[in-house]
Amino acid sequence: MNFTPQQSAILLDEARKALAHDEPHTMKAQRLTNTLFILRAQMLAHGMRQSFGAVVQNGPFKGMKLTPGAMLGGYAPILLGTYEHELHATFERMAAHPFGRVLNIGCSFGYYAVGLALRMPNVTVHAFD
Repeated sequence: MNFTPQQSAILLDEARKALAHDEPHTMKAQRLTNTLFILRAQMLAHGMRQSFGAVVQNGPFKGMKLTPGAMLGGYAPILLGTYEHELHATFERMAAHPFGRVLNIGCSFGYYAVGLALRMPNVTVHAFD
């Protein structure tokens, strides 16, 4: 993976922060590894967004466009449509059922709430975080 100068600067800054803690070397190594995994996920997701935009590619909410607020962090599984894959069949069953209302408690940035509202246009979706 090739890094841009900006990505390299971020990587070095995050590595310095991880290593600056006053703790045993094994803890520093773990902190640095975790930081690198997070940065790698962010860069992968950024590359995917550059390739096919902010549109969910598969899954029950295929075609849904994500807002910038939803695009923070490691959102690659969301863009790919594999995010919480084990719930996909449940969402398909929900979309086929004539509910009057859907309540999404703990909605975070609203991925499920918006996805269900798009899939179920005649249903009122309430979302609370």
